[in-house]
Amino acid sequence: MQSRFFVGYGLCFVLLFGDGMLVVGQLRLRWMMAWKGGDIDQTLLLHLRQRNLRTKFYRVAMVLLLVGLSGYLLSLVFYLSVE
Repeated sequence: MQSRFFVGYGLCFVLLFGDGMLVVGQLRLRWMMAWKGGDIDQTLLLHLRQRNLRTKFYRVAMVLLLVGLSGYLLSLVFYLSVE
């Protein structure tokens, strides 16, 4: 019974949350030339903010993937310990 719960838990986290966060945050592609500020300093700051935002999304997605894969691994441990 516990292994079924952890399989569902792990797959939901990996597929829905982890991959969803990667698609929403990391894979939003725009050309750098489309991010123009008023002058060169504003443009540079805009590029740096965008880079930091992508890094934050990437870290959150990695944590969600690790949580999901841990749940999936726990399901296998529970499944093998029952037999």
